[in-house]
Amino acid sequence: MKRSLLILLILTVFLANSVGQNINTDKAYRDSLKSQLFVADNDSTLVQILNSLAESYWISAYDSGIFYARNGLLIARKSNYQAGEVNSLLTLSLVSSVIGDVVKGYEYSSMAIKLSKELKNEHLLSKSYTAFGQALSSSGKYRESIHAIKQAVNLTSKNQFQLMTNYAQLSDCYAKLEIPDSSNFYAKKVLEEMNQDQMTPPYPLRIVANMYRRLGEDQKAISFYQRSEQSAINYEDDLSLSLAYLDLARFYSQNNQEDSTFHYADKALKRAKKSRSVVLIIEVTEYLVDLYVPIDEDIALEYALESNAARDSLKIILQEQSIKSFNDFDQKLRELEIQQTRNELRAKIKQNTFLGSIFTLLVIAFALWRNNRIKQRGKKRVEKAYEKLKTAQQKLIHAEKMASLGEITAGIAHEIQNPLNFVNNFSDLNSELLDELEELLSAGEIDEVKQLIEDLKSNEMKITHHGKRAEEIVKSMLRHSRTGESEKEETDINALADECLSLSYHGIRAKNNQFRAHFVLNSDPHLPKVHVIRQDIGRVLLNLINNAFYAVAEKSQVADGEYNPQIKVITQASNNEIIIMIKDNGIGIPDEIKDKIFQPFFTTKAAGEGTGLGLSMSHEIITQGHGGTIEVESEEGYGTFFEIKLPVKGNP
Repeated sequence: MKRSLLILLILTVFLANSVGQNINTDKAYRDSLKSQLFVADNDSTLVQILNSLAESYWISAYDSGIFYARNGLLIARKSNYQAGEVNSLLTLSLVSSVIGDVVKGYEYSSMAIKLSKELKNEHLLSKSYTAFGQALSSSGKYRESIHAIKQAVNLTSKNQFQLMTNYAQLSDCYAKLEIPDSSNFYAKKVLEEMNQDQMTPPYPLRIVANMYRRLGEDQKAISFYQRSEQSAINYEDDLSLSLAYLDLARFYSQNNQEDSTFHYADKALKRAKKSRSVVLIIEVTEYLVDLYVPIDEDIALEYALESNAARDSLKIILQEQSIKSFNDFDQKLRELEIQQTRNELRAKIKQNTFLGSIFTLLVIAFALWRNNRIKQRGKKRVEKAYEKLKTAQQKLIHAEKMASLGEITAGIAHEIQNPLNFVNNFSDLNSELLDELEELLSAGEIDEVKQLIEDLKSNEMKITHHGKRAEEIVKSMLRHSRTGESEKEETDINALADECLSLSYHGIRAKNNQFRAHFVLNSDPHLPKVHVIRQDIGRVLLNLINNAFYAVAEKSQVADGEYNPQIKVITQASNNEIIIMIKDNGIGIPDEIKDKIFQPFFTTKAAGEGTGLGLSMSHEIITQGHGGTIEVESEEGYGTFFEIKLPVKGNP
């Protein structure tokens, strides 16, 4: 058997590094497969062993599953073993969908469908449509997923196991589309296909349990949830076990059994972590956030932070799997094609040499002709590979944009906090004024009642104003998630700075009416108006001014009676730019963390008082959004000075 030395070298290194790896399946079975890798007598057998290893790893160690499936695909293509190539593609599609890389899930399953049609193999074609439906479902395209799975059903009328799985997928998709009648219809078909004499996988059992939950048949629902749990344990499938626990938590929540709800939600998270499925960890932590928000906001915040950390981890996984690994994988394919072409050329030349001297001229002519053909063929391969690379790059750019939505969602929580603080504080103040109003009405003090009514009206106008600000922030953040840019408008920076300074001071005073500080705006009367995204620049100023007030408030708590908190905002025009300076005499920033303050999620505030996104987003708005600069000078214990420069020329 002719094997690529490159493939054998990679396999040898990987097997040496995988010793002692903690995986949740039968180690003896895997060791047996690994021992057969180097004694396989043909490429087809080697591909089958690699695919079996990939399938045994994909649930508990997706990176190992990807490794074996990709090497199986390389050898299958090298030896033109198309059935093995389809099975490798299906494993890659399934793993990609599970870890959240739906773009690769589409690509691999689409390639499997094309190859299966060429082979006219209905069994492989059915499995390919099932994998394609799974990729569509993972990205929320449930109607398209239903169409693909129904195509698989039409090809699996005699395959009971595959048919049961497809019915379960259809029921699940209809449930997510909130079409209960259709979901229940296919769940009943799952029940009809179950073989009581054989162990049913956890997924179909869980789908039947969900049906009984919708129908209100609680005892049957619990029975099938327990069967799904036991099946997942028997299959050593932590991913399915976590999903079973999550559905049990939802079941008990629907029946207002709080203790059981939290018990199974906690178990779902533990199994999700054990399964190493980052997508599942995100789903479970977000469910726990929803559970804890009404009863304990601190615990809810902890789960929210854990969910954000999982999203960051998912982003890294997608970058590693979609960029580095894919490029390496594509490079290996090209190397195999080049090596195969070279081997063909050498064999042809050697064969022609044996023809003898009589045919020397013919051999030379033939070799030249053949060489020209090979060059043309190689040129076409290079052009095709280049087009594939361009397409892959476009898909990766799209995947990166989708992954960044997690950061944008985290940003909304921080950015909307400022106006919400104003709304909450003025609402609390109105509650106190209403109590005072009630006392004054009882005492008949009409003049003071009128004054209180004016204060209430003023506060309500502020609540409305800041509510609309919160709405604008959400709209602005949503615009950042799209491909277009927000519109710039002509803005008076002096008026914007004055508004932000006043709002920030009144906001902190509404929260702590004992706080006092001297603040002033030294504005340049000749400052030109500039074209900027007004709400973004306002958000930057509010972040920096709020930080300044926070710094002086912290210092006032530990300073002696002679300390006078001061905030100063200065604007001035300079050549072709405007300068905004924000200065405070607060606690300052230690030298060792100055380089970190613009990093996302870095904060020195106490837990619950900041997410660490304000300065990082301010830096991005100024530098990337407006082509300006933002710099900081600070001395610990004496204060901080921020300087923003925005260009005047070049603004549309």
